[in-house]
Amino acid sequence: MADGEWVVWLTCGLAGAIALVAAVVDARTNLLRNVYTSRIAIVFAVGIVAAAIWPEPGGLPIVDAALGVLVFSGPWFVLHVIKASTLGFGDVKYTAALGLGLGWLGSPTALRALMLVLVFGGLHALVLAVVRRSLKETFPLGPSIFAGWLVATVTALGL
Repeated sequence: MADGEWVVWLTCGLAGAIALVAAVVDARTNLLRNVYTSRIAIVFAVGIVAAAIWPEPGGLPIVDAALGVLVFSGPWFVLHVIKASTLGFGDVKYTAALGLGLGWLGSPTALRALMLVLVFGGLHALVLAVVRRSLKETFPLGPSIFAGWLVATVTALGL
């Protein structure tokens, strides 16, 4: 493991653990709480700063992180603005927090995660439509967001 690479792994692991808890809570309550999204964002912000100064000072990837937020949460924000009843703002904040880490890993990773969320969310909706025989019910998107983030992150880290 290269110098400083452990910071990325540790940060993604800590943020991932919090994100998993948030996804489970969302699956049970249909709410993504601020207590989780804010902590995910804080973990990534601290990790990004730590990676910029460890083992020697380097560039601070603020632009990369911001681009990750824009790519991963931008479409969800637009959807929320157009029709708030289709997507809660907790989902937007959750994708923004996770987008910090995705941008840190590169904007293609954020785009890959977005596409995976669409696939996982679509499959989830399809299964629910078949099982419940209804297209009118809502479902929590947090588990699909977490799954897309996890697959994209694991792929980017080379696991």
